Order: sequence, then C-alpha cells, then structure tokens
Amino acid sequence: MYAHLSLDSDTLKNCTSVTSFFRFMITCLHNHLKLKFKDENVDCFELNENAHQKLDELCFSYLNGHSYNPDIDKHELIQKLGESTVEKYLNIGILREEESTEVSEKPSIQASDHVKNVSKVRFYHSLFCEWYASHHVADELEKISNSPAQGNMDEILEDLDPSHLQYVYRFACGIKAEAAKRILNYLQIAEGNFKFSILCILEQGGNIDAIIDNVRHVCSETLQIRTQDSRIMQRSVIQLAEIAVRKEILISKLQLIECFQQVDPTKKEIILDSKVRLPLLNGVKSLWIEQTGKRFSQDEMVDIFNHISECEHLSEIRISYALLPYSFKDDRVLEPLRANRMQVLWYPSEQWFILDLHSGNWQHKTGLFDLAEDDYRKVVNNSVSYGLNLREFNSGSINTVQK
Repeated sequence: MYAHLSLDSDTLKNCTSVTSFFRFMITCLHNHLKLKFKDENVDCFELNENAHQKLDELCFSYLNGHSYNPDIDKHELIQKLGESTVEKYLNIGILREEESTEVSEKPSIQASDHVKNVSKVRFYHSLFCEWYASHHVADELEKISNSPAQGNMDEILEDLDPSHLQYVYRFACGIKAEAAKRILNYLQIAEGNFKFSILCILEQGGNIDAIIDNVRHVCSETLQIRTQDSRIMQRSVIQLAEIAVRKEILISKLQLIECFQQVDPTKKEIILDSKVRLPLLNGVKSLWIEQTGKRFSQDEMVDIFNHISECEHLSEIRISYALLPYSFKDDRVLEPLRANRMQVLWYPSEQWFILDLHSGNWQHKTGLFDLAEDDYRKVVNNSVSYGLNLREFNSGSINTVQK
C-alpha cells in the first residue's frame, strides 16, 4: 500500500504525522475507487466520508470492549449503518467480507437453520477501526465544556489502554486540537505515559504554535532516550527537542541511557547504538550519559568534549557507570570548556568526581584535592559491582590526553 501511495511522492512528503499519513491514505483509497468505477454513487460516497458518525461510534464501542478488529455479522452491520454504506466500504477496501458455514447444535433448531451460510465483515486492518473510533473520541472530548468534571473525560478514555490502542490517542490528537489538549492532560496525570505523550504532541505538528505549551511542559522535565526505545520513539524525542530549539525553549536535562555509541565530529552529531543521530544539543542545559561498563578512550573523550563545547546552552555533562581516562592534559580541549563554564562530572559508582578544567585532573566532589593514581585504581576496582569488566584494565590503563 505504501508503494502505491509513494507514487504521489510530493503529497506524501507533506505527511508530517501518523494522522496526516492515514488521512492521505483514506483519500487515496477513495480516489482509487473513483477511478475504478466512475459513477455518481462513488462521488456521493466520497463526500459522505466526512459524515461517518455512526461508524465512529460503532468502532468506539468495539474498542471499548477490547475487540480491536472484531468479526461483525453483516446483517447486523447493515441494520446499524445501512446496506449502501456497508457495500461502499466493502468496495473501497476498508471493510472485507468472509463467508463461512455455521452448524447449530441447539436441539430445537429448525431444519432450515441447522446449517447455514453466514457473512462476517471485518476491517481490512485494525488501524481502520482505530481511525474511526478516534473520530468519536475527538468529537466527544471536544463537546466537554471548558470546565469539565474529570470523570467525564475518564469515562471516555478509561477503557482505552494506550499500550494497546496508541493510535486511537494519536489520531484523536491529530484530528482536533481541543481533544489533544484534554488527552495530553489525561496522559500526564497517569504514571508511565510520559514518553507516549511525546508521540501525541507530535501529532499536532501541523500547528507548532498550538503545541508550544505542551512542548515547554515536557522540556521542563527530564527527556530520556533509552537503548530499549524503538527508533521511532528515539526520533520522536529528537524531533521534540528540535521543535524546542526553534522556539527557544530550553531542555532542562537530556539522558542517554545505555544508548550512546560515539560522536561523529565531522557531522557534529551523536550516534546512538540504533544508528539514530542526535544533532547539536543547542537547547539542552544538562547532558547525562549512562553507559554501564564502557571504557571511553582518550580520542572518544576528546570528541565528546569538542562536541559539547559547541552546544550553545549546555552547562553540564555527567557520565555514569563507565570508566574515563585518568586525566586530560591537552589545553586545546579544556580551554573551550572553561570558556563555556562547563561542569564535567563523572559517576563511576556511588562516588563522583568533577574535572578541574585548568589542570585536567579529576577532583573529589569537594573540589579540594585531586584524585590520586592509587585512588583511581580503587575506583576501577569498586566499579566491578556496577557491571564493569576489569579485564579491559591493567597496569597500563591509566591514560592521559597528551598535547
């Protein structure tokens, strides 16, 4: 289906969200039917696609019952939607029909009904059911007054599990701005929905000004990119950060959890283990890299230091549960960090150290004295409990960045 849609590549490029893409796909299905049949009924059906409230409500009732793509008796569906509507959705391909033979085991059944053919209808894909259900959700949320009782919104959304029906939420956010506002409020109250709310925010991408308050709220919290996140989720966090930069919204903290791979100094990007690339962090105030068991070489740290020196608002970097070189002596690397008043913190375990940007030595958190070589070796030994592999380290593991 995507291959067919890509023939209209210019229009496809304008699809900046899942909602806009799915809307475009629905339009293509209508256009395909129009070209195929070229009669007045098809034209009427295309216009009627803007008025599918009965189907919306029906789909919502199915999803609320946790049947994401149910088999529906065709006769029952015709009674609810009308025969012409059902046939047209079958023709367009949004619905599909399957015939089967049913044998009744009831002892009192009439002979004529003992064995009969029945027609079942279901959506071509469950996303179509979610698409129409999301219209009902958006309509109902928009009807809520400006000062609704919380229970009204809960009643609509309480049986729609975001982990199973994420597209209902995302579509509804992309369909109506008022629905998006209420959905985001609902998601931010519930625990565990913070990252999912980012996807919902980005569904409103067509009107950036309308989502600034949501972007500002999310960026006031800690943004995380984790190794277990999907590439879509990782890119969504990056996209949100880019919107924040364009609108001059500062991001308080960005955490890269077990997903850092390296810095690409030529393109000025951080490469994640998923190969997703993170551009210059111009809107980030604090960068935390948590990379358990990784040994950062001198060259890797130079690339990191050079990279963060170019990040306009970055004032702090923390590296956790990894091993870093014993000291850094190249003033060409340290001078930009000093100029930006950067704090470089290292958390190899429970202890933490701060880098003296004049001497290039690690100092104990009090900042009163340097980390001695013997103490550095103890740090290496203590780090074993945090999953570090000591076999990488030996008597020659104390490294410095030389001029």
